[in-house]
Amino acid sequence: RKIKVTTITLDDAMREIDGDVWFFKIDTEGAEGDILAGASLATLRRCRHIILEWHDNIVPGVSDACRKRLIEAGFRFTAERLHPWNEGIFYCIRE
Repeated sequence: RKIKVTTITLDDAMREIDGDVWFFKIDTEGAEGDILAGASLATLRRCRHIILEWHDNIVPGVSDACRKRLIEAGFRFTAERLHPWNEGIFYCIRE
């Protein structure tokens, strides 16, 4: 069964928020790379902490793409592999 779902970009969602975001969680079962790639650096820099679950088992190489984008936005972070099938979490902070 298929249903249509309205989507918005992270930039659009952030336009609805006044000020910066202290904590942002991304757990989107493989779409995390597209979300970060589609977000402006200005939007990402409005976030102080990001917890991101990545899924290389669903989208091969997405962890590397996310890592590069987060570094580009000024985050430093640690990574934890959750499962032996290529999933993990980035704990990110931007000072």
